Amino acid sequence: MITASAPGKILLFGEHAVVYDKLGIAAAIDKRIGVSAYKGGTAVELQQPFHFPTLRKTQDEIEELHAQFRLLFEQKQFDKIKELGFHNAIYVMLGEIFSKHGYSNIIARAHLSHTLKGIGASASLFSALSAATLKVLGVEATLKEISDFSYIGDVVAHGGTPSGIDNSIATFGGFLSFRKSEGPKPLKLDLNAKIIVVDTGEKSSTAELVSNVRNLREKEPERVNKIMDEIDSISNEALVKIKNRDIVALGNLMDRNHTLLKSLGCGLSTERIEKIVSIAKENGAYGAKLSGAGGGGICIALTDNPKKILDSLKNAGFYCFETNLGAHGVSIDETGF
Repeated sequence: MITASAPGKILLFGEHAVVYDKLGIAAAIDKRIGVSAYKGGTAVELQQPFHFPTLRKTQDEIEELHAQFRLLFEQKQFDKIKELGFHNAIYVMLGEIFSKHGYSNIIARAHLSHTLKGIGASASLFSALSAATLKVLGVEATLKEISDFSYIGDVVAHGGTPSGIDNSIATFGGFLSFRKSEGPKPLKLDLNAKIIVVDTGEKSSTAELVSNVRNLREKEPERVNKIMDEIDSISNEALVKIKNRDIVALGNLMDRNHTLLKSLGCGLSTERIEKIVSIAKENGAYGAKLSGAGGGGICIALTDNPKKILDSLKNAGFYCFETNLGAHGVSIDETGF
């Protein structure tokens, strides 16, 4: 049996601005998803925890689904690709692997320690499953190959052409910068501080919020472009502060980034987000902000003394946890998730 795991991720800086070719920064966190896999059975079977059903498809079914995806992708019918759904995304990715390295019946089991939306869980699963499957097939794959296969899963799960941030950070780990015209780039950085991740308890639609900002930009181009430029400047400055391990300055930049996102309106911040930010700051956080598209999802807070902040947030009814930044990427291992 082969066991692989891959980290989740958070966006530190650059939300929404990345859509307009501004700099974004992401980091892998030490919450991981694991997959154990081995050859066996009469089909490709994926056993999932919690309330999810066991998935099972034969070689013919996988090849048919993969061919359907390839045709839709060539025709750029991204809405129809998204209709394939998350479970089929898993098998499309496996179909891509099998088409290049040969088919084998495989039984795999996912080990999910969390299902929190906003930390790139789907890409973590795709990366871990890709690594485990390739190892079972006897393929000594590079990290780039694992990342590329994981990207295929994200294409189906989210529809269209994702940025490449999630699959890259899940596979390579560490820190990553992203600019739309340049793509994701791994960074050699380190930061001796904790991040607290907080679930707002509110669901949000990334597509809807991105559209809201785009519409605002069309109505008020000068104001919105100025905000995007300021966010870009903050992201560039943050790279220096992370390199210098200046967590006080980094926290200030997080606060500024959040204030700019909030100033856009468009539903990016909510009462619950502002309550989380306020509680974190009142209890010693160096900085706190929404992370991701906003409108709900998750918030993050930077600290080197997490207990007081965690206790205060939990007492206020929020699910939260502390994590380290810059966790290692996908790995073949027996533990670590």
